Amino acid sequence: MHLTGFEFGIADSFLPIVQAFTKAANVSIEQLAIVHVGWHGDRRIHGCILHLDIRDGKIWLQHNGTENDIAAELVEMGADKSDIVIGFHSPFKRQFTEY
Repeated sequence: MHLTGFEFGIADSFLPIVQAFTKAANVSIEQLAIVHVGWHGDRRIHGCILHLDIRDGKIWLQHNGTENDIAAELVEMGADKSDIVIGFHSPFKRQFTEY
């Protein structure tokens, strides 16, 4: 099913684009959400693919609807593992992750 130009496989290339945009525009982003928006026939499409927050200097991965390991991609881009929080895991479960 094609959803208005965004399929889950496309989302893997957006992190470098966001990084380049924020650097070029000299802006900071405290919240980023990538969503499907549009129509499939007569059915409305709206759903979150990826949601990141910046809180207290840490990157909170709130939702990852992709097949990619977004946290690992952030580390590859230079983020420290200690600065990434897997927000969709409970505080109890987070202690068992590497982030």
